[in-house]
Amino acid sequence: MELKDKIEQAKRLIKSVASMHNVTIAYSGGKDSQVLRWLVKEAGVKCDLVYNNTTIDPPGTIAWCRKNGARVQRNELSFLDLVEKKGYPTMFRRHCCKELKEKYISPYLFIGVRADESVKRSKCYSDFESIYYYSKEVYTNRFLPLLKFSTEDVGNLIVEKSIECHPLYYDNEGKFDVRRRLGCI
Repeated sequence: MELKDKIEQAKRLIKSVASMHNVTIAYSGGKDSQVLRWLVKEAGVKCDLVYNNTTIDPPGTIAWCRKNGARVQRNELSFLDLVEKKGYPTMFRRHCCKELKEKYISPYLFIGVRADESVKRSKCYSDFESIYYYSKEVYTNRFLPLLKFSTEDVGNLIVEKSIECHPLYYDNEGKFDVRRRLGCI
């Protein structure tokens, strides 16, 4: 599928969901969140942006999120509190994501997950909609407009549409590098 078709598909999903629900963007400040924010704006939809502060954010991330209109939500526990309580996270024990990043924000969320980010994500996310349970009674309907976008699609869109990204995505000469990540340390 061509990038322009993926953009139109994402905008249709955004418009459709937003016509029925108040949707919030789970905003990380990263490149995918910026593309999602741009798509929502291009679709003519207004959404709140919420950033879950992990307390180990890359330099400038909280200021960047605020600059882009995100509400910063901080958890009771910090990353170091979790390490003290549960030990260091590993690839198999990712309690920090669950405790710090995947906190309840809203009953309806747009998230910038892409299937091509990893093999695990491509297996976990095969549809544009999923339900995430925090408990038996509390859950979020998550919608993934970027699901079929590739890393190359995201990079091309950012360059073509001059979508400003977090300063850490740019090299010393100011050139955008789509391979850079703002993930946890």
